Order: sequence, then structure tokens, then C-alpha cells
Amino acid sequence: MSSSTAAGPAFSYRKGPRDSGIGSGDRAHYLLGRAQRLTRPLLRAAFDTLPSELRLMAEYHVGWCDANGVVTAGESGRGLRPALVLAAAGALGGQPAAAVHAAAAVEMVHNFTVIHDDIVDGDTVRRGRPAVWQLWGVDDAVLVGDALHSLAIWTLAECLETQRHQRAALLGCACAIGALCAGAPSEAVAAMDRFGRELGLACQLCEDLRGIWGEPGNPSRPVGHDLMRRKHSLPVVAALESPTPAGREFAALYASADALDREAAVRAADLIARAGGKDWAQAESRRHQRSAADMLAGRPAADLLALAECVVPRDR
Repeated sequence: MSSSTAAGPAFSYRKGPRDSGIGSGDRAHYLLGRAQRLTRPLLRAAFDTLPSELRLMAEYHVGWCDANGVVTAGESGRGLRPALVLAAAGALGGQPAAAVHAAAAVEMVHNFTVIHDDIVDGDTVRRGRPAVWQLWGVDDAVLVGDALHSLAIWTLAECLETQRHQRAALLGCACAIGALCAGAPSEAVAAMDRFGRELGLACQLCEDLRGIWGEPGNPSRPVGHDLMRRKHSLPVVAALESPTPAGREFAALYASADALDREAAVRAADLIARAGGKDWAQAESRRHQRSAADMLAGRPAADLLALAECVVPRDR
């Protein structure tokens, strides 16, 4: 896969329906399905933070279950709005992974407005089923609508780029402060900041790898640890983007309403690896480590290089 950019992780170009000469209708169907597949794990993770009754109402509204919580195969609409977010990012050279949190946030805002609109307009039916307010009353329907609005803001604030650069910014700051304490010129301070940021990205990728494939000698980090929590780490995003059979199987597993137990998480980790997510994360971590080392060229920085080397183990 290709390198990441400042706008988010950039994955290698993959041939899709548009490149196969199929009609625009089929292309649109693919794009809508892609949007639902990529945003559903984020929606589920957000809904899981709600109190049980609000979660039930939210999952009922989007078609994941009936009013008793029994899982159904329904979906809330076509997913046009998140598909537009992803397509707009793509039209300007961005990758879906860079916009997936924003896409999920837009979908939650849409559902917030739909729930409230049904109340205001007195509509009793939504997509062939009783509207939320018809089953749980106006007050509770307003609450779940407001909850979706809040979750949208929270999801947008947790965008992938922010997650990726939290550690990078802190390590960059640490190295830059050290340079300032030495009375270094601005050029050297900037180089140390860039060194720390690149090292931070390498470190985050390694952390993502350990969260999925475990950490030798650490029983608290078994294989599949992050997957059981449905964490949206970078290898996960890469696998969800993969058009391979393993990628599609992983996407279906990760979007399932069933809990991921240890056995399912181990299977998911294997699917991510087969879909290319592990190789990509390993290559990217090494690339950022090399980029960090390049910032130190011509400087007596053996200690910094030693620290950079320990961040990205050779067996990763």
C-alpha cells in the first residue's frame, strides 16, 4: 500500500467497479454499499455508549433490530449522505479512510433529523414500520434524536486523523522542547519536531499491530484484544478498504451484531492479515521510522536513533 499523507492514511489504488466498465447504476450501488460497510462499525461503537433503552431505540430506527431488540436484516435508507462524503473526498484526491468518521457523523445527524421530523410532521410510519415516537412516545424519541446529534459531534471529534496524530504531536513536542532547552536554532528545533512526529506515527502503527496480533509475554494483550472492542485502528481500516475475499469477509464479521468473543477475534485478526492490513501497517511503521531517522542526518544523534529503533521492532 502507498504511504500516508497529511490528510489521512492513503491506501494503494485498487481496481473497482468504475474501472470495470459497468454502468453508473451499478457503480452507485457499490458506493452506497461501501458507505454502509465502512460506517457501520463506527455507528455501532457510538450506539454502544448509549443507555440500554436509548440504544434499543437507535438500533430500531436504523433497522438493526425490531422493537424487542431482536436482530433484523434491515437498514436505515440507502446511506446516500455518507456515500456523498466519501465520494467528495475521493473526487479531491482523498481516500475513504480519511473521511469515514465524518461520513458516520453525517449519517447520525441525518437520523437525528429524521426522528425529530417524524414528531414535528406527525408521521407515524418510517420505512414501513412504526416511527420511533409511535412506540416509545414523543419525549423518549426527542431524547434519542438528541443523543444521535451528540454522538455525531463526538464521532467527528474522534476523526482518524486526530487519533493518528495525538501521539505524533506529543513526541514532536518532546523533541522540540529538548532542542529549545539546548538553545538550538529554529531549523534544528523544526527538525527535532518532525523527527518526533514521524516517530510517533511509527509508534502508533506498532501499537495498532500489538492491539490486534498481541504482544509476546504480555497476557493482557492477547491476539484480538482491540478487535473484541471493535476498535477502528489503522489495520482495521485498511482491511475494510480491501476488495479481497478476506476483506469482504472481515467487513461482514465486523459489522455483525454478534459480540466478538476470543475465537471470533482471532479469526478476524487472520482475515485482516489476509486482506493486507497487517503488511500495510508494518510497512508504514518502518517508513515513518526511516523518515524520522532522515531528520537526524548529519547530527550527533545516536541516542535518538537508538530510541527510534526500539519503537519499531524488527519482527514487526
